[in-house]
Amino acid sequence: MNREQTTLGASVLAAITASLCCIGPLAATLLGIGSFGAAAVFESWRPYWLGVAFTLLAAAFYFTYRQREVICADGTCKVGSAPRWNKMLLWIATVVVVLFAAFPYYSGSLLAALNRGSNQHKAGAVPVISPHEEQAATFKLATATISVEGMTCGGCVASVRQALLKREGVNSADVSLEKKQAIVKYDPAKVTPEGLVQAINQTGLKAREEAIR
Repeated sequence: MNREQTTLGASVLAAITASLCCIGPLAATLLGIGSFGAAAVFESWRPYWLGVAFTLLAAAFYFTYRQREVICADGTCKVGSAPRWNKMLLWIATVVVVLFAAFPYYSGSLLAALNRGSNQHKAGAVPVISPHEEQAATFKLATATISVEGMTCGGCVASVRQALLKREGVNSADVSLEKKQAIVKYDPAKVTPEGLVQAINQTGLKAREEAIR
């Protein structure tokens, strides 16, 4: 493997590592293993890994496009750059690096779509609930407002929401990245606010109960 390919491979690997904070929750959903507890750890190192990825990518461009002297069989010399396939590989790797670097910005929508499809598949037939029964059930629900520290992307939001909805007794979970909080409607007979905080903490983020009503 030549220098250009080694640099490209390292750049792609660094970009993947930089986005593990959001790739992790998505992979956990696809594999059905719950939440990805190391998301917050990878998020703290994300700027450094992105810096490494793009520095290596810049080096790969330099090695690929720099003018080099080639000695031919007849002893003459000519100046040229890397072969065409090397340049094609460079641009493909560039697209991959950019996609992984931008993953946190579209991971939330992707993870939400996967969760929605999974829930529809598992739901099957939807039971018919009368307006009286629905109203009675609504009166039993309590609402908890929980602050969540460490959310930085849509993947974190979707991961928190998924962790909450998996808890028995949770009716809905509205998670806001801007406000850094989750508003959860739940059945107090089945789950406690402490249980909701614990569910969020298991994702690797830091949750704290703010209010209950």
